[in-house]
Amino acid sequence: MNPVSNEPKTTPPLLRSLHIAVYFAFVLAGIATVPALLQGGSSGMSCDPDDGFDNRLAEHGKHFGSQAFNDRKPLDQDVVPFDVIVFERSICFGDCPDYRMTLHRDGSAALVDHTQGHGGRFRGEISPATFARLAQLGQRARRSATKNNYMAGWTDDYWVTITLRGHADSWQVTDYGEVAPVEVWALERLLHSAYERIEWTPQ
Repeated sequence: MNPVSNEPKTTPPLLRSLHIAVYFAFVLAGIATVPALLQGGSSGMSCDPDDGFDNRLAEHGKHFGSQAFNDRKPLDQDVVPFDVIVFERSICFGDCPDYRMTLHRDGSAALVDHTQGHGGRFRGEISPATFARLAQLGQRARRSATKNNYMAGWTDDYWVTITLRGHADSWQVTDYGEVAPVEVWALERLLHSAYERIEWTPQ
């Protein structure tokens, strides 16, 4: 048993980054609705198949990070809309990691790494809170993307493919050169951060 400490608990760096990214995604989504509202029109957000997601997410945020949330299994489908997140990065004209990472709702993680000098198959774990926030940002990214394939105008960068799978449907987006909407870009960066921070064990 670990000794009891009176020192205040700190938020892990990855989870803190997730909080910041989700916050800015909310802010940007709100800003995007202003011109349409001023003109008396629609913001375009109603095209999402689940219009109640924002309200449920706000209510969920009141309890996020509590022990009750962390102990609850499975995570609620209505606020964590995906079961699997697959993140793939390709090689580039330079020193870029090349891997495929799969994160699961139950906290398990798998990695197939093709990076020179680091290749192999690995397994790891993520916290329920981290998976929840990534899945929620994934829903934001899905709503912001107007297409499934984004391509920069240069040829020396790397590809990123994100696949989100839920109990009802799935969604995939590909981004070459980080030119997708900012919500997709934020998800790319945080997933790569997860890849760097997870303690991978060779299979």
